[in-house]
Amino acid sequence: MNSNVPPLKPAISIDKQIQLLESRDLIVDDRVYAKEVLKRISYYRFTGYLLPFRTRQFTYHIGTRFETIVNLYNFDSELRVHLLKLCEHIEIQMRASLSYFLAMKYPTDSLCYQKEDNFAFDKKDGRIKFEDFKNDWDKNLKRSNEIFIKHHRKNYSSQFPVWVAVEVLTFSSISILYSNLFPNDKRIIAREFNLKTPDLLENWLHVLSVLRNKCAHFSRLYYTFLKAVDLSINAQQLNIHPKKLFAIIFSTKYLVKDQQFWDAWVTDLELLINKYAQDIDLKIIGFPLNWKQHLLSTPTDII
Repeated sequence: MNSNVPPLKPAISIDKQIQLLESRDLIVDDRVYAKEVLKRISYYRFTGYLLPFRTRQFTYHIGTRFETIVNLYNFDSELRVHLLKLCEHIEIQMRASLSYFLAMKYPTDSLCYQKEDNFAFDKKDGRIKFEDFKNDWDKNLKRSNEIFIKHHRKNYSSQFPVWVAVEVLTFSSISILYSNLFPNDKRIIAREFNLKTPDLLENWLHVLSVLRNKCAHFSRLYYTFLKAVDLSINAQQLNIHPKKLFAIIFSTKYLVKDQQFWDAWVTDLELLINKYAQDIDLKIIGFPLNWKQHLLSTPTDII
């Protein structure tokens, strides 16, 4: 064993966890409530939301309250649920775009997605290979219990046309599939979103797939850096931080075609922010002033 590695800390009871928080200047008004919260959330997860309040002496800023941190946790939790709605909308929309494009490009070959020559998968070491991607896709088709999958399994000897097969793709797989289309194919799909370059769409799908997984696995979004976003010209003009959450949200306004959905989603985001306005700091997740106006404004850097 490496002698330079410090020993792991011993486990301590919830009562001692509360005492430790208090010794670091966190105000705990109701110990019974605090104990119930730590039973439900866990000390280790809870203290992640205390990071913005930590001093260089490893105490917390004077006046920091336990209830404030609980509200930050609740805001983060509700924000993840709200973001999943957005990811779902874009994921389904991208499935439709990809399946329609492939179906129209290969109208006489509904199994076009099974042929490597129809894609630009790189054969270099370290890159995702078509065979591996297709094997994962086939596994998802075999595992699926969707009615339309069962129908094709029973009536068509497990042959699934592209518009059926795409329905089992994960967001990550959608991102990989788009990134491995031929350059002109990517440009055609990017134009559906009025984007001048497919590079932006490729990056945004990848970043969104990572965000979607973070939300689905309950990872903390508040006070954390995310996968870097390739910024549109409008985002650059606003000096949006590419590794903070607002950069991803701002980019999605280019991808949502349903304006009614987008307006409602932004309105609900505003309601969520107002609910916790006294405790959250929007600058921590990259929100600028007049953020709602920026999300609802029409992009000027599109085709």
